[in-house]
Amino acid sequence: MKKGTLLTALFLLAVSGLMLHYRIHSFMVPDKMNPGSFIFDSPKFMATLFPLIDALLITVLFISRKTAVYGYLLNGLIVIYGTVFMAHFSLAEISAKSVPFPAMPLNLSFSTRAVI
Repeated sequence: MKKGTLLTALFLLAVSGLMLHYRIHSFMVPDKMNPGSFIFDSPKFMATLFPLIDALLITVLFISRKTAVYGYLLNGLIVIYGTVFMAHFSLAEISAKSVPFPAMPLNLSFSTRAVI
């Protein structure tokens, strides 16, 4: 395969992950106290920041052979951090909803059920 095709695929996969995470974990949430205004939710911002770094920085690092090693390293760190944050988000959702154990399969998201 050509290098340009692989870089395009890498970029498009990263952008699709960015769009998916922004859709699921939108960091600008409506303020319940002030209708019509939004507040910044920093934990959900991390779920959007990591795919943004993946789409921009890691794709640029993979352009050159000299920096591809750093791209692999940064990509691995983002995967580890993303997994830890996803598990934390799922466990926090379980404790916030106070769902009894028998009702969990019906009342929780798929990622939360996967952690259990």
